[in-house]
Amino acid sequence: MLTAERLAELASYEHIQDSWYIPAIACISQLNLPEDAPVICYFALQRRVLNAVDLVKLAQQCIDTVRRAQQDPSYEVPQLVSEDLPLLCSRNDVLGMQQTLIDQTREVILKISVMIGMPKSINAMMALKAATPKCLMATVHRTTMLESDTSEVTPNSINVDQLSLEINRGTHFWNAVYSKISQRVQTQIYNAYPDLWNYIFHHIYSPLLSYTDILPGKETSFAAIACMIPQDVNPQLKGHLKGALNNGASVEQVNSVRQLVLDMCEWKGDVTWKDGKESIPRV
Repeated sequence: MLTAERLAELASYEHIQDSWYIPAIACISQLNLPEDAPVICYFALQRRVLNAVDLVKLAQQCIDTVRRAQQDPSYEVPQLVSEDLPLLCSRNDVLGMQQTLIDQTREVILKISVMIGMPKSINAMMALKAATPKCLMATVHRTTMLESDTSEVTPNSINVDQLSLEINRGTHFWNAVYSKISQRVQTQIYNAYPDLWNYIFHHIYSPLLSYTDILPGKETSFAAIACMIPQDVNPQLKGHLKGALNNGASVEQVNSVRQLVLDMCEWKGDVTWKDGKESIPRV
């Protein structure tokens, strides 16, 4: 689905030039095209540090490199797709900048698993791993609920402080997303099925979505929006469009994310909405 011209276009949307890859990765995973997830990420990694005048040429180099890695497991993806292009930063800063971006990409795929389904996220993550430079390692970021690694869980082995932290953090994040209507939305879900609310709060918002050390709240909202537009779930999409604004996004940024996703759906060709594309909410 992704051509060099389309990759260059994705990186050029107004107002989200620094974060375009976040909704793009979320959308491509939702569309069940995991083989294109590393293409987006690798291009973003190069765009972050290389001063390329010809974006289409750079995009094609990235596509060719990723496809080679996908066809030849022994091929090691280079950290820089070209040594001839000037850097946008000092060479000492390249690794750190790329590590931040790849960590955010992995975090997107993890967070959206609750929206697109775990199998899709696993496939996207595995495809990403197979075409990522080895120097950009995946590491543990979250604190475990257990005090120590043990095969036997006891009351004393549970990290109560971490549990308390996550519950408080989840509450703040939920209220930040839904703002004035947070209690109303909570009550509606609880009245539909109390266990559904408990699961959403204790297993999705508290430990997962509210963790913003890697992917901030605004970008988390971008990822959620990018999943929900192709799913045709307007009630939830409306909440997360407004939630993005509550998390610090501008109207222009949210509209750019929306348009990026719509364009990707059009490129895919078989994405439809029961009431037509015109029914998709906007801010």
